[in-house]
Amino acid sequence: MYRFQDLLFNNNNNNEQINKGKRWMRLQLNTLNQDYINLQKEILSYVAHIGLLSVLIYNCSRIEQLNREFLKTNQKCLHFLNDQKMFCLLDSLTRIMLEKVTGFILFNGNVITSRTFITCLSNKESSTL
Repeated sequence: MYRFQDLLFNNNNNNEQINKGKRWMRLQLNTLNQDYINLQKEILSYVAHIGLLSVLIYNCSRIEQLNREFLKTNQKCLHFLNDQKMFCLLDSLTRIMLEKVTGFILFNGNVITSRTFITCLSNKESSTL
């Protein structure tokens, strides 16, 4: 493209129509070059957002899995205690925390977990192909 610009603009003609054409072509080539750079920036930001979101969801699912394992061991330890009346409230709290689905809650009430994110991402990729 730059060789084309050099050939087009280094030719010295004094004709007004040719000069207008050269200016118009220079403007078109510059806007094409800027559009290409902007497209690359948008694609890069899109990939960065998808990557960051997938890393966050993966780490949140790992934290959630560790919390579930901790709560299960905590619940097992509570059952071994002799005085279960004292720990009844704590046992019900851990049971509720184990049954609740965790993830990102959207404004419309949908919960995005690692499983639903991968499903949505694979559905979008298969629909674009």
